Amino acid sequence: MANITSIETLKNANWGRMRREVDERIIALRDIVFGLQSSPINDKIANDLIIPAVTILADFIIMIEIGTPSPYEEKKTDDDDDL
Repeated sequence: MANITSIETLKNANWGRMRREVDERIIALRDIVFGLQSSPINDKIANDLIIPAVTILADFIIMIEIGTPSPYEEKKTDDDDDL
């Protein structure tokens, strides 16, 4: 079942709060990944929790393409935390 709303409802959404919550979860996910040691149980955590979450984020990024970056723009690294 699809969610149905209006553009006015979306305009009134708390976008700042949503961004903060998403940022916090991405940072937490990254911290979990780097905090886990190699083991069968942690591989299960990666496959059952982390990979599906990253897949959803990747799908979102593909769905909301903002444009083609200029080849002259400075490229950010994975370590950039200025979300």
